[in-house]
Amino acid sequence: MAGRRRRMYRVLVVDDEEIIVDGLFELLSQVDHLELEVHRAYSSREALAKLGRYKMDIVYSDIRMPGLSGLELQRIIGENWPFCKVIFVSGYNDFEYVQTAMRNGSFDYIVKTEGDGPVLAALDKAVESIAGRMEKERLMEEARKRWLAGLPQLQKDFLLRLLTGERRADPARLKVRFGELDMELDPDRPVYMLAGSIDEWPGSVDKGDRTLLLYAMDNILAEYFQQYVLYFTDCGNGRFGVLLQERKAGETFLAAYAQDTLDAVQSTFKALLKLPVSMIFSPRPVSWETVAAKFRELTAALYSRFGWEKEKLLIDDSLAAPDPGEKPGGPKPYRDAWLQTARQTGLLLERGIKEPFMHVCGGLLQELGSQPDCPRKWLEEIYYTIALQLVHYMNSYDRWPSDGVTADKLLRLHDHESWEEAAGNLLRVADSLFEEQAREQSGRSAEWLHQLHRYVEEHLDGDLSLTRLAQVVYLNPAYLSRIYKQARGIGLSDYVAQVRLAQAQELLKEGSMKIQEIAEALGYESAAYFSRLFKKQTRLTPNEYREHVR
Repeated sequence: MAGRRRRMYRVLVVDDEEIIVDGLFELLSQVDHLELEVHRAYSSREALAKLGRYKMDIVYSDIRMPGLSGLELQRIIGENWPFCKVIFVSGYNDFEYVQTAMRNGSFDYIVKTEGDGPVLAALDKAVESIAGRMEKERLMEEARKRWLAGLPQLQKDFLLRLLTGERRADPARLKVRFGELDMELDPDRPVYMLAGSIDEWPGSVDKGDRTLLLYAMDNILAEYFQQYVLYFTDCGNGRFGVLLQERKAGETFLAAYAQDTLDAVQSTFKALLKLPVSMIFSPRPVSWETVAAKFRELTAALYSRFGWEKEKLLIDDSLAAPDPGEKPGGPKPYRDAWLQTARQTGLLLERGIKEPFMHVCGGLLQELGSQPDCPRKWLEEIYYTIALQLVHYMNSYDRWPSDGVTADKLLRLHDHESWEEAAGNLLRVADSLFEEQAREQSGRSAEWLHQLHRYVEEHLDGDLSLTRLAQVVYLNPAYLSRIYKQARGIGLSDYVAQVRLAQAQELLKEGSMKIQEIAEALGYESAAYFSRLFKKQTRLTPNEYREHVR
């Protein structure tokens, strides 16, 4: 679809005949017009294990297999992963098999003797079906219905107070309140959390449309996570929070499913709603008493980790901290609007958005300085509101102004000779913090790349799939694939192939190892598979290359 960001699709090939599995695996791995991560399983039981670990979009399966048949596997997939497309590849062109498969929800049916064309055509058809499953008009209509209903808004308001710490998260009280609001959350079990931010609103969207888009986001998340309990709430300033729980105690798939699904959610936000969205998910559930503290922690991590401003997709790797709580102040005429603006500057600083911060903060300080009748205590309150946010930021992230800029007088307004001098010093401290932030983010980018490359070089004989490498740097696999290509100009799988090829060439030059031993040392599944890939990349077989370099 034009304008849609390319997303990754996971494909699983299942058959009890190794030659069929390996053939389809190689065929699908060579598809270059789609971003695919292809997995294989040599039995239905192995397939179920992989389905439980990874979110699969498409499954190619035989029908007749020992133990659990393909039709039984299809039924289990339909019950647990309803959006997964099952394509049967069978040696039996029997009408009864076809009829049963299609009646049970099979997406397509291919006879093995038909060749590669139908296999690839079925892949394109399945991808098109997945991409078109959620239509914007239907989503917006569903969002409108939910918006008009009163109960969901009461639920959101209550959750917002939980996330901000205004509502005490006592399990006994929560149980009563959840019952009153008809909420499925269980206060006796921990909860998974996700924090997000809308990176940029479309220019033509007014306040009413923003509300409707937020409800559409809620509806999209609800569709993707329909097998789980999910509650979404708007936290203001483009931020949102999500609470997730398994429907039954003892279920264990939620964390893995969420990490695999959020890339598709992010792509749907962008494609259907035109919203670039950043998200961070915590794969460890937290107690209800620490929900507010964890939400603040996730929000801060979302704005501080890595240097890309838009469409981040991060995995939290920290533990929840104690919840200190907050106490809001009361409004007064004029002062209310100025204080609200002053408080927003802290969010801009955390996000690393320098130009809007300097414009908003500088404009506010200048406006206050030009108000001769403004009470002195108001000036002090608003000045210290901004200054304390700078100090809080410095203490929280251990970032301090660079050489030549001092923060010593930041909290001593009366030490300055004039309001203009105090405002100028405050802006210089903020400007220096933005510079330190930019330098640190640049360093972080180099650090995670170095960590990733070192892991690849030290584990050439192991699992170097996109999923495993994403776990090394605590990122969503699809997001890692995207930002790696932005940073290095090549795909991560291409880099892994280059490193393995370079090491293979070195081992072949040394001449002491057999081809089978080299294949095993570099993580290839067989000498034949290694030889095919080596020849494809160098136009020489491993033995021909060895003779050539001697």
